[in-house]
Amino acid sequence: MTDPPLSTMSFRPVTLKLEKVYMGSVLVSKKRYVGNKFEAPTQETGVIESKGIETVRRDSCGVVQHAMQVSLETLFASCDLSKVKKTLEKYWQQILEHRVPLKDFIFAKEVRLGTYSNESAPPAALVSMMAMEKDPRAEPRYAERVPYVVVNGPPGARLMDLVVPPDEYFDKRKRHSINYHYYINKQIIPSLERLFLLTGANIRLWYATLPRSSVKARQFDNATPTRRSSRGCRSIDSFYKSKHCRLCGSLGNDTLCADCIANPQRSLLAIHTAATRHEKAVMTLNFVCTACADRDAFTSCNNVSCRVWNHIKLFETDKSTLSYQE
Repeated sequence: MTDPPLSTMSFRPVTLKLEKVYMGSVLVSKKRYVGNKFEAPTQETGVIESKGIETVRRDSCGVVQHAMQVSLETLFASCDLSKVKKTLEKYWQQILEHRVPLKDFIFAKEVRLGTYSNESAPPAALVSMMAMEKDPRAEPRYAERVPYVVVNGPPGARLMDLVVPPDEYFDKRKRHSINYHYYINKQIIPSLERLFLLTGANIRLWYATLPRSSVKARQFDNATPTRRSSRGCRSIDSFYKSKHCRLCGSLGNDTLCADCIANPQRSLLAIHTAATRHEKAVMTLNFVCTACADRDAFTSCNNVSCRVWNHIKLFETDKSTLSYQE
């Protein structure tokens, strides 16, 4: 390949080199843009490069980053907004059907205690203050990132009333549930609007017209109309009760279906098999944590971004279900 004409006009040894070309780009504002980057003429697939938007910002959460990433990939690959809409609808349904891991809903924002008033403290600072009420040694360092999630609450509740640390969410998972509509309406959609309003797409209308038939409501196996949230207010989830057999999953009105009741030995074997499998999985995960910490015994870990940590917390939540079945 010969040198470009501009390189031939330069004095030796100065030559011009092609750094990159954006074949498709979105300019949000100054120093905030994203483009489909190509660095060589032989490169067939572009690489998305983001500057200053949510996909590379640390103060965002995983669901926002993933939604923006997949929508941009679809847009640059097809230049078809209808395909972008289908991609977002699929991801929104995954969120509403509880098929997205908790680590993608965790915010981790900097806290600078001593610089806020009680009325204007951000959610991360409120979580830190609640932790310090239980243990004064839990005070975060200046500008330390404090994780939290947003859960459901009573109608009209403020954001400061809906934030809890990830540990508390797992410990009281039967009482807390992720506020999916907050993440979609207040986090995902505004971030996408800053990009796609330039193309004329109405992201809020896409979500408003999302088919709700496939959205599964969260069901609690031990739900009763008298169960209340931590702040003394009922939520609609507290009235849901599963009609599925706790053992085989078939529909029925009782805790166990007629077939499982008619075969007690088979049912007992299935319960003990599940309990054994559960214990082996927990032992394996604890071994991974022990190796990661380089300790001879399992130690407490609060790395909320770790996939192993998320699995351990899920198994701890399932332990109560197995104990109830036994």
